[in-house]
Amino acid sequence: MRDQDSQSDMNALRVAVIIPCFNEAQRIAEVVNTVPAFVERIIVVDDKSDDETLVVLSNIDNPRLLVLSHEHNQGVGGGDYGLPGSPEPGNTHLCENGR
Repeated sequence: MRDQDSQSDMNALRVAVIIPCFNEAQRIAEVVNTVPAFVERIIVVDDKSDDETLVVLSNIDNPRLLVLSHEHNQGVGGGDYGLPGSPEPGNTHLCENGR
């Protein structure tokens, strides 16, 4: 009976990853495309990149993807704001380099 309860809890689990990024045009598509299928929402927060990061992100066809973009560079830690669209109760961070 305990195993069934644990499985039921796992099925109810909702997971989002938050990927803060800055000037990651060369790597961001690979990172987003390798997020495991059990992740319900992929939130990429662009910290005012001055390369083609936002262009690359706009070309990713993934219904789980939500892209947020700062108007001004926030620096390290600036990716944690608002988090619209992220499931509760918690969030998981994934660096732009996939680690």
